Amino acid sequence: MRVGEVVSILLIIVGLLAVGYVGYSYGYESGIQKGYSLGFSEGYLLGNSSGFESGFLKGSSFGYGLGNESGYSLGFSHGYTKGNLTGYELGYEIGYNEGYQKGVLDGAGTGYTLRDPTFLELLSFLANDKTDRNPYTPSYTCINFAADVKNNAFAAGYRCGFVYIKFKDSAHAVVCFNTTNRGLVFVEPQYDDIVTLKIGESYAAQNGYIIPTYDDKIVSYVIVW
Repeated sequence: MRVGEVVSILLIIVGLLAVGYVGYSYGYESGIQKGYSLGFSEGYLLGNSSGFESGFLKGSSFGYGLGNESGYSLGFSHGYTKGNLTGYELGYEIGYNEGYQKGVLDGAGTGYTLRDPTFLELLSFLANDKTDRNPYTPSYTCINFAADVKNNAFAAGYRCGFVYIKFKDSAHAVVCFNTTNRGLVFVEPQYDDIVTLKIGESYAAQNGYIIPTYDDKIVSYVIVW
């Protein structure tokens, strides 16, 4: 074989080797890139999903526990404080009102308790009262008689009314008791007499007293208990 032919054959072989190497290199590099890209994508998705699930479970569990504990503590503290304050205020108000009312009633019970007498109790009181023995003077008049009987009745525990009687040009004073069995009874304190008060009639005439020189017809009367 001639030298020229050998050289040609060698060149062909070298060319084929060169082309094969280039193809191999290109295929190898292209395969690596494509495999890397595909593997990275698949791995990223799988890793992301696995990591998300693991992280979510751990984060949710930890966050729930911490949030629940914190929320419970905060809610309990706030609720307890507000409930305690509301209960205290409500209890204080109710207790104060009930205690105050009971205290007033109990306190009133230890003081003077007046009542209306029976007719027999009234007669007994008048028999024991000495006001009618006081002399009538310019400084001790009907008003004083009535006031003293009223005060003595108060001391005995009986409710007694001061009666102011108006005449045309003057006035008079007696007392009264609202007896439990005979109703309202008027009493002339100067004599301990049971008297009658009729508007428009003479006080003396309707009760058997000496008719005075002045007009003693009753115009009106007022009771002060």
